[in-house]
Amino acid sequence: MGQASFMRFRSTLATVVLAVLVSSAVTYGVHAWRTPVQATSDDPFAVLDLSAEQKEKIHQIAMAHHPSLLARQAAVDAKRQELASLLAAPGVLDEAAVAKSLLEVSRLESELDQEVARNLVELRPLLTEEQQRILFQHIELRHPRNPRPNGGRP
Repeated sequence: MGQASFMRFRSTLATVVLAVLVSSAVTYGVHAWRTPVQATSDDPFAVLDLSAEQKEKIHQIAMAHHPSLLARQAAVDAKRQELASLLAAPGVLDEAAVAKSLLEVSRLESELDQEVARNLVELRPLLTEEQQRILFQHIELRHPRNPRPNGGRP
């Protein structure tokens, strides 16, 4: 393998690793939002003191987005698996196929992120400013890319 090919491989590998880390973070966030959990201190909605009306409306919004989120997550997972297979295939690495697969993973992850954001946009008006602050603080603290327990703030 020549120096130029090795450098392209290193660059591609770094991009793949970053894409996998980002998509894992998004996946965790989507599952955290969609997985039914018992009310614990890890559940951001448990500390919001929601009214019965707020709970019902939030449930309706979540259920409206749930099928799309599941389908988008499944598509991302399948494309990530395809990318992993390309990278693990014996023989000469098909860099064009890896690059194409990376672009598709990125596109699908972007669609998933947009769906999550649409969900949050719909939820915000249902919450008071204090509830919004608490919710987004919990989301930030739970995010797997956030290495510090205090959200990286001094």
